[in-house]
Amino acid sequence: MQANLATKLAIVAAILAAALSPSNAAEKWNMTGPAPHLVAHYIPWFSFGDSTGWQGWTRSINSAKHDAKNHLPDGKRDIASVCYPLIGPYSSTDHAVVRYHLATMKAAGIQGVFIDYQAEERVKERTQVVFDEAAKLDMKVTICYEEKTNFIWPTFRNPSTREAAIQYGLDDMKYIATKYATQPAFMRCNGQPMMFIWNGGGSGKLGPNYYTGDEWKSILAQMPEKFVFGRGGLDPAWSAAFDFRYSWVSPYASANFGFDRGAAKLIGDGKAKFFISSMCPGFNDSPVWGWGVGPRIVERKGLSMLRATFDEAIKGNPEVIQLVTWNDFNEGTVIEPTREAGFDNLDAIAAWTAKMRGVKADPKAIRQPFLDYIAAATPEQKAELPAGKPSEWIASRGLKVEVPDYLHTLIKKRDPANLLYATNSLESWGCGFSYKNDTKATVDGDYLRIDIGKVDDVFWHTHILQADIPLKEGQRYTLKFRAKADQTRPILALLQTMGGNSGDWHMVGLDKTVDLTTEWQEFTIPFTATKLIPDGSQFAFHMGQHTGSVWLADVTLKSGK
Repeated sequence: MQANLATKLAIVAAILAAALSPSNAAEKWNMTGPAPHLVAHYIPWFSFGDSTGWQGWTRSINSAKHDAKNHLPDGKRDIASVCYPLIGPYSSTDHAVVRYHLATMKAAGIQGVFIDYQAEERVKERTQVVFDEAAKLDMKVTICYEEKTNFIWPTFRNPSTREAAIQYGLDDMKYIATKYATQPAFMRCNGQPMMFIWNGGGSGKLGPNYYTGDEWKSILAQMPEKFVFGRGGLDPAWSAAFDFRYSWVSPYASANFGFDRGAAKLIGDGKAKFFISSMCPGFNDSPVWGWGVGPRIVERKGLSMLRATFDEAIKGNPEVIQLVTWNDFNEGTVIEPTREAGFDNLDAIAAWTAKMRGVKADPKAIRQPFLDYIAAATPEQKAELPAGKPSEWIASRGLKVEVPDYLHTLIKKRDPANLLYATNSLESWGCGFSYKNDTKATVDGDYLRIDIGKVDDVFWHTHILQADIPLKEGQRYTLKFRAKADQTRPILALLQTMGGNSGDWHMVGLDKTVDLTTEWQEFTIPFTATKLIPDGSQFAFHMGQHTGSVWLADVTLKSGK
């Protein structure tokens, strides 16, 4: 009996070893080498020239106004980005530009791209350019489908019924299946085409601004071929419709930990087959005013943010690491070569992943596609190149990891008994100010002071928050704080889900408006945490609709009464 058991265990061990070997991992994907595979998130909506409106480069949102047809005193165009492309602003329809992008990626060890996809005709055209150039380089491409565009983009689509919105999604998926998934460059997993969605969120006139799990199941059942299909976040409620999950680097530092653990639980419970992690060099969407809700900024600190998120991304043996992003200039998450960073982000990625795989990176090869691009550039393209010699453009900027373990340094140590970070620290709070030039948060001794100079009629357009609050379902908690204002006014204290991954935003037990006066008051609010989701929870004070000053002190959130 023992001999038979030993033999069976040996056979099982051999099968597991074979299944987990690098060769089989490579065969799972139509990308070479062992997992994790590097894939860059790619933005295809940039246009070049006055006649096109410089789409993507020109933005005007609240007080952040940028027009790329204008030049700044330093000679650069006034683009809506804190980063400036090394080759200058470009068009996503330009084959030479896309060829330069993809060839540079490949030289750095990046094997494909995830195209941020809305089904506009111009995006379809630009997507095909990427497929054409990727096929020449034996790189792979797939789609990150923006489901929200079928609900909240009336200038593109404005369905009058839920059924019409679902039909848009079905038509788009069938188009992707027949137009792109039949091409050799389409990314495949276990022989099946692989793609994922960018989660919608919120609700509108037709209900949720995203497809439900049952709606996705219905759409996918009508596809001509079975897709390996993914969704952001860890909410297990979506498992019936989706095969895998992916993470996205958050501008709130504390929200970037633990995705691997949550994904491992889903996989262990049979609710996901694999997961995709993400890494990012930094975040700054101030040139687009946080898309209307106030800038979010995580400084790069050289290569510090990139390294910290790389260290998180490789945990838990992900199948793929998504580079967030190749060229989202509006949000400042760019790893594409820029005037500020040169090729240093790519050099670092290539060096770190080469070491992980036991090979050697080639910085010279990473720069060659750029030299090829400028050698063949048109007069219009040459006019956008930087001044000086090419040898200066390709030189290292000398970026380094300035702050080891950077993500952790962004998070203040909590008092063990308090679930919130220190009140009188600007690093503790994320600030969502729609009118940042007119609203500011400062430390005033032991207090946090918010001076609000301009508001609109949306209460949450002026708020401060702390993310990743470790609540437990059904647990009793008590929020305490002291506050005053320069006039009688309300503020709202709340806890809600961090629905950025799942698209699920709702209150989780605390939703209390209190009236402030010009005198200090102490508030005590008991509540029970309910309806928590794996994405986590965030605490916020909302104080929109009223101008003036608010002071907060000694904000604590503790278990018990």
